[in-house]
Amino acid sequence: MAEGGVKAFLALATCFALSACEQGQVAQSSFVEFPATQWHADSVVQFQYEHAGAPELFELAMHLQHDASYPYANLFLFRKVLIDGDVQFSDTVQITLADAYGNWNGKGIGSVKTLDLPYRKHYLRMEAEGLYTFEFQHGMRDTKLSGMRSLGLTFIRRDGQEKDQQ
Repeated sequence: MAEGGVKAFLALATCFALSACEQGQVAQSSFVEFPATQWHADSVVQFQYEHAGAPELFELAMHLQHDASYPYANLFLFRKVLIDGDVQFSDTVQITLADAYGNWNGKGIGSVKTLDLPYRKHYLRMEAEGLYTFEFQHGMRDTKLSGMRSLGLTFIRRDGQEKDQQ
Protein backbone atom coordinates (compact mmCIF):
# COMPACT_ATOMS: atom_id res chain seq x y z
CA MET A 1 0.00 0.00 0.00
CA ALA A 2 1.43 3.37 -0.96
CA GLU A 3 2.16 5.96 1.73
CA GLY A 4 -0.95 7.94 0.79
CA GLY A 5 -3.02 4.76 1.06
CA VAL A 6 -1.69 4.05 4.55
CA LYS A 7 -2.52 7.57 5.68
CA ALA A 8 -6.02 7.28 4.19
CA PHE A 9 -6.48 3.96 5.96
CA LEU A 10 -5.35 5.41 9.29
CA ALA A 11 -7.81 8.27 8.84
CA LEU A 12 -10.57 5.75 8.16
CA ALA A 13 -9.52 3.67 11.18
CA THR A 14 -9.70 6.76 13.36
CA CYS A 15 -13.19 7.51 12.03
CA PHE A 16 -14.16 3.92 12.76
CA ALA A 17 -12.82 4.22 16.30
CA LEU A 18 -14.81 7.40 16.78
CA SER A 19 -18.04 5.90 15.43
CA ALA A 20 -17.59 2.68 17.40
CA CYS A 21 -17.74 4.59 20.67
CA GLU A 22 -21.52 4.96 20.80
CA GLN A 23 -21.91 5.94 24.43
CA GLY A 24 -18.38 7.06 25.09
CA GLN A 25 -16.31 10.05 24.17
CA VAL A 26 -12.97 9.58 22.44
CA ALA A 27 -10.42 11.51 24.45
CA GLN A 28 -7.47 10.60 22.21
CA SER A 29 -6.64 8.27 19.35
CA SER A 30 -3.05 7.87 18.10
CA PHE A 31 -1.30 5.63 15.58
CA VAL A 32 2.35 4.78 14.94
CA GLU A 33 3.37 3.52 11.50
CA PHE A 34 6.25 1.04 11.22
CA PRO A 35 8.87 2.03 8.62
CA ALA A 36 9.13 -0.39 5.67
CA THR A 37 6.39 -2.54 7.33
CA GLN A 38 8.91 -3.85 9.85
CA TRP A 39 8.82 -3.63 13.64
CA HIS A 40 12.34 -3.82 15.03
CA ALA A 41 12.75 -5.79 18.27
CA ASP A 42 14.41 -2.81 19.97
CA SER A 43 11.63 -0.41 18.98
CA VAL A 44 9.30 0.49 21.83
CA VAL A 45 6.05 2.11 20.70
CA GLN A 46 4.75 4.72 23.15
CA PHE A 47 1.42 6.45 23.52
CA GLN A 48 1.05 9.20 26.11
CA TYR A 49 -1.98 10.66 27.80
CA GLU A 50 -1.77 13.65 30.13
CA HIS A 51 -4.38 13.23 32.86
CA ALA A 52 -5.32 16.30 34.87
CA GLY A 53 -8.28 16.77 37.12
CA ALA A 54 -10.86 14.46 38.61
CA PRO A 55 -10.68 10.66 38.33
CA GLU A 56 -11.95 9.35 34.99
CA LEU A 57 -12.92 5.94 33.66
CA PHE A 58 -11.51 4.86 30.27
CA GLU A 59 -11.91 2.01 27.86
CA LEU A 60 -8.70 1.46 25.92
CA ALA A 61 -8.75 -0.03 22.42
CA MET A 62 -5.67 -1.25 20.54
CA HIS A 63 -5.58 -1.19 16.73
CA LEU A 64 -3.06 -3.48 15.08
CA GLN A 65 -2.56 -3.45 11.31
CA HIS A 66 -0.51 -6.05 9.43
CA ASP A 67 -0.30 -7.51 5.96
CA ALA A 68 -0.06 -11.01 4.49
CA SER A 69 3.75 -10.98 4.64
CA TYR A 70 3.51 -11.37 8.44
CA PRO A 71 5.10 -14.81 8.98
CA TYR A 72 3.18 -16.04 12.04
CA ALA A 73 -0.36 -16.69 13.27
CA ASN A 74 0.18 -14.85 16.54
CA LEU A 75 1.99 -11.91 18.10
CA PHE A 76 3.39 -11.59 21.60
CA LEU A 77 3.40 -8.07 23.02
CA PHE A 78 5.21 -6.78 26.08
CA ARG A 79 3.15 -3.94 27.56
CA LYS A 80 3.81 -1.40 30.29
CA VAL A 81 1.89 1.46 31.84
CA LEU A 82 3.92 4.21 33.46
CA ILE A 83 2.76 7.25 35.42
CA ASP A 84 5.29 10.07 35.36
CA GLY A 85 7.99 7.53 34.40
CA ASP A 86 7.26 4.99 37.16
CA VAL A 87 6.08 1.54 36.04
CA GLN A 88 2.59 0.84 37.42
CA PHE A 89 1.72 -2.25 35.37
CA SER A 90 3.41 -4.63 32.96
CA ASP A 91 2.37 -7.84 31.25
CA THR A 92 2.75 -9.98 28.15
CA VAL A 93 -0.20 -10.76 25.88
CA GLN A 94 -0.60 -13.06 22.92
CA ILE A 95 -2.72 -11.81 20.04
CA THR A 96 -4.08 -14.37 17.57
CA LEU A 97 -3.76 -12.96 14.05
CA ALA A 98 -4.85 -16.06 12.11
CA ASP A 99 -7.04 -19.09 12.74
CA ALA A 100 -5.89 -22.74 12.60
CA TYR A 101 -6.50 -22.78 8.82
CA GLY A 102 -4.33 -19.74 8.13
CA ASN A 103 -7.20 -17.30 7.62
CA TRP A 104 -6.37 -13.83 8.90
CA ASN A 105 -8.48 -12.37 11.69
CA GLY A 106 -9.52 -8.74 11.56
CA LYS A 107 -11.07 -6.45 9.00
CA GLY A 108 -9.75 -5.22 5.72
CA ILE A 109 -9.70 -5.72 2.01
CA GLY A 110 -6.99 -7.75 0.36
CA SER A 111 -3.81 -8.58 2.19
CA VAL A 112 -3.99 -5.79 4.81
CA LYS A 113 -5.91 -6.60 8.01
CA THR A 114 -6.69 -4.50 11.07
CA LEU A 115 -7.57 -5.94 14.45
CA ASP A 116 -9.40 -3.72 16.95
CA LEU A 117 -8.84 -5.22 20.39
CA PRO A 118 -9.52 -4.20 23.96
CA TYR A 119 -6.35 -3.29 25.85
CA ARG A 120 -7.82 -5.12 28.83
CA LYS A 121 -11.14 -6.65 29.91
CA HIS A 122 -11.88 -3.93 32.43
CA TYR A 123 -12.09 -0.19 32.16
CA LEU A 124 -9.12 1.75 33.49
CA ARG A 125 -9.70 4.31 36.22
CA MET A 126 -7.18 7.13 36.02
CA GLU A 127 -7.08 8.71 39.44
CA ALA A 128 -3.60 10.13 39.73
CA GLU A 129 -2.79 13.30 37.84
CA GLY A 130 0.22 13.00 35.60
CA LEU A 131 1.59 11.72 32.33
CA TYR A 132 0.42 8.19 31.54
CA THR A 133 2.69 6.35 29.10
CA PHE A 134 1.61 3.10 27.45
CA GLU A 135 4.53 1.12 25.99
CA PHE A 136 4.42 -1.75 23.51
CA GLN A 137 7.28 -3.94 22.30
CA HIS A 138 6.95 -7.11 20.26
CA GLY A 139 8.09 -10.30 21.95
CA MET A 140 8.78 -12.39 18.87
CA ARG A 141 12.19 -13.89 18.09
CA ASP A 142 12.67 -11.89 14.89
CA THR A 143 14.93 -8.86 15.07
CA LYS A 144 12.89 -7.28 12.29
CA LEU A 145 9.28 -8.45 12.38
CA SER A 146 8.00 -8.10 8.82
CA GLY A 147 4.43 -7.40 7.77
CA MET A 148 3.65 -5.03 10.65
CA ARG A 149 2.14 -1.76 9.41
CA SER A 150 0.87 0.20 12.42
CA LEU A 151 -0.22 0.13 16.03
CA GLY A 152 -2.78 2.46 17.54
CA LEU A 153 -4.35 3.18 20.91
CA THR A 154 -7.69 4.90 21.55
CA PHE A 155 -8.80 6.33 24.92
CA ILE A 156 -12.60 6.33 25.29
CA ARG A 157 -14.19 8.08 28.27
CA ARG A 158 -16.68 5.81 30.04
CA ASP A 159 -17.62 7.85 33.11
CA GLY A 160 -20.86 6.70 34.70
CA GLN A 161 -20.62 3.28 33.06
CA GLU A 162 -19.64 0.05 34.74
CA LYS A 163 -17.48 -2.75 33.34
CA ASP A 164 -15.75 -4.26 36.33
CA GLN A 165 -13.62 -1.15 36.59
CA GLN A 166 -10.10 -1.49 37.93
